[in-house]
Amino acid sequence: MSLPWMFLFLQIAAPQGFEVLTYPENPRQGAAITVVVRPLADDDRRAVEVRGRLAGEELHFVASGSEFVSTAGLPINNEGLLEFPVVLHFADGETMTLNGTIVVAPADYGADTLRVSSAFSTPLTGQQRERIRRERAASAALTSISHETPRMWSKPFQKPINTRTTSSYGRARVFNGEVRSRHMGVDLDGVTGDEVRAANDGVVALVGDYFYSGNIVYVNHGAGLITAYLHLSGTTVVEGDSVFKGQVIGFVGQTGRVTGPHLHWAARYGSISVNAMTLLELPAAEQATSAP
Repeated sequence: MSLPWMFLFLQIAAPQGFEVLTYPENPRQGAAITVVVRPLADDDRRAVEVRGRLAGEELHFVASGSEFVSTAGLPINNEGLLEFPVVLHFADGETMTLNGTIVVAPADYGADTLRVSSAFSTPLTGQQRERIRRERAASAALTSISHETPRMWSKPFQKPINTRTTSSYGRARVFNGEVRSRHMGVDLDGVTGDEVRAANDGVVALVGDYFYSGNIVYVNHGAGLITAYLHLSGTTVVEGDSVFKGQVIGFVGQTGRVTGPHLHWAARYGSISVNAMTLLELPAAEQATSAP
């Protein structure tokens, strides 16, 4: 795979003959990014496997020629210098550890002031709290599943509905005069019944009717990456379905805690919520193969 070398070249331990690169050059808090490990011209050794961790999440490197490429996620509360280890494994059993670095740019995401039904702002009942706990646990359980699933996508990501953004990722949410949460997705404009399409290839990991999120579909793309589609009026898939990029998986609605019909599109790398719009900037990996 020939990646666009707009990458920030962060040479790590050059005498060892390998370097770690990251893209984009100045990622903001909450971004999905690409990490590349490649040999320098003066080193003809070939790694057979690369492992690493960034912000507490496992990296999943796939081979692309002499390079290894992985997607990663940056937490919204990380700023400044972020270091992460990368371990190269060679056929003779030797290993080499590199220390990658990223400078994460701060982001001011702003705030939205909203008014919603009192059913979602008054104190919750015990039954409602238990329902929310179960729903959050089901979503959180997908973290390990996504890390255990091989990478299923190779083409660039696409928006699930080609409309304007009405509320961006990271904005503080003020409900009925009180800051209650931070918006960890992207709201895309739409009318009830508009088709919602899978952002890329994957497997449907979760379908349900949730207290806050309404009708939902979660797609596991493998290698730690998940996208979610919330507040749907209806769905066309069930858990376990394989889906392809552009396939209709549901329809815009206004179920759950909403002020009107729209699609809430979210993304996670492992347990890290990332800006789904940054998935659109990830380089394609059509020639990447699983690391041996």
